[in-house]
Amino acid sequence: MKHIIVGIMLIVFALISNAQTAEPAKEQRTLLPITVEASSLHSQTTDEALQRVSDQLSEVRRDELNYRLEKDLLEKAYGSNLQIANGVIAAALAFFSLVGFFGMRDIHAQRREYMAELEKLQSLRADLEAKLSDMLRSKEELGRGMKDIEKASATNELRIKVLELQEKANALLFQQLNPVRALEYVAVGLDIDPHNAVLLWQKGTAQWRLGQLVPALATYKELLEIDPNNLGNGANALELAVLAGDESFFENCTKGILQI
Repeated sequence: MKHIIVGIMLIVFALISNAQTAEPAKEQRTLLPITVEASSLHSQTTDEALQRVSDQLSEVRRDELNYRLEKDLLEKAYGSNLQIANGVIAAALAFFSLVGFFGMRDIHAQRREYMAELEKLQSLRADLEAKLSDMLRSKEELGRGMKDIEKASATNELRIKVLELQEKANALLFQQLNPVRALEYVAVGLDIDPHNAVLLWQKGTAQWRLGQLVPALATYKELLEIDPNNLGNGANALELAVLAGDESFFENCTKGILQI
């Protein structure tokens, strides 16, 4: 553009120079070759300027064409990359959607399995609690049974011990003829079973043999209170009442016999 302006200015300057040729012909003849040379110079300069402008326009067009080509290439590349990016994003979204869908399904499935397992555990816990309650009741019953067994065992042991004492006292009375020793065994047995009729009879017999008539009569009275229908004990009591001089007991017993 600058070159074009310079060329136009040169042309205007040449026209102005031609218009100012109001001098004599000689001068015009003298100056004519110079003017022609200036016009040729100006024409060559203008042609060169136009050629340069043409070259610059060609270069501008070439740059514009290159710019358009680059722009088209960039748009195509951008469009391709954008499509690829959109495809990748769509694929990623689809992937995450599938993962979320199956993940939610897995969560729901796990929740159902967990609830089923929880119900089984609760049922198992209820069964265990029921069994434990039964075991506790069985334990209590077993404990009561053991206590009863222990009591029965203790009672049996005492009975066995009483029987042993009876045998020893009986041997001392009738075999060894040792009523004093027999009374010792009888006393131990009566501590265990105070109302044992056999031991009381052995006690009364030992006292009678030792001449302890009044204590012996008291022992036989106790035997009659336990078993009033025992005729042997009644006869022995009447005999002891006579020997001990207990007339009131003898009379009462006689009246009772007569009434029968």
